[in-house]
Amino acid sequence: MATFNSSHHQSGGVVLFAGELILLYVDKVDIQFDNKSLNSVGRLYLTTHRIVFTSGSNNQNMRSFSAPFYAIYDLSLEQPVFGANYIKGKVRPESQIDGQNGVTFKLHFKHGGAIEFGQAMDSAAKQASSVAQNMHFQPPPPYTTTAGQYYEAPPSVYQPAYNCGFALPTQVFSTPPPAGFIYTMEAPPPYPGLNTAPQQCPAYNQMAFPAYGQTLAGDPYQVYQNGNASASAPPLAPQPAGFAFGNERPPTYDEAIKKHQ
Repeated sequence: MATFNSSHHQSGGVVLFAGELILLYVDKVDIQFDNKSLNSVGRLYLTTHRIVFTSGSNNQNMRSFSAPFYAIYDLSLEQPVFGANYIKGKVRPESQIDGQNGVTFKLHFKHGGAIEFGQAMDSAAKQASSVAQNMHFQPPPPYTTTAGQYYEAPPSVYQPAYNCGFALPTQVFSTPPPAGFIYTMEAPPPYPGLNTAPQQCPAYNQMAFPAYGQTLAGDPYQVYQNGNASASAPPLAPQPAGFAFGNERPPTYDEAIKKHQ
């Protein structure tokens, strides 16, 4: 679900779930929402489970934004005649406060790379959706964490060219996240993500969903627990729409810009 102001550290850094890894990082990304008071410029992370944005400004309305892959839909690359390419998508809301039709976001990359990031994001969303369907996943109750359960993440949380099932455009996004600005919480991700190479994340399968119970053999349903509340999940989760590229290799950023000049 779309969540605001729950993925940042007071230092300005990003807070990841235990076992979550950073696949791509890019600075100076402009994020826009229908609610313009939430617009901001900052850092964008593609992780094994979601996209995470942390604001580089003092916008108290929006310090961070995150969206798990399984909840993203209507994802597309917009190529305006005048102006740079940008990624547009929607995220199913965590509560009706965000609107019944979901949260719409736009990602503008000030130094290029919208196409390459969009391809990786689309591949991640499709794989995470497939994992969600195979494990009969349904979202658990709203998930909150305690602010004091953060600690500095180990260097292995970001390594270029993770084996995540598709090629990462690390040649475009070659700058690593700033040291000392990545934190990890004690809780594991409450939703499915990508599997990386076992030697790079050996505890991933064991850490996936212990907070919400586990799937029982022969049981097509999964029970998630949050305190004293539990919910029985129907078997199928909605699959996000495919990225608007088709089967052909998309143009590079420069090619796309020249096409409309």
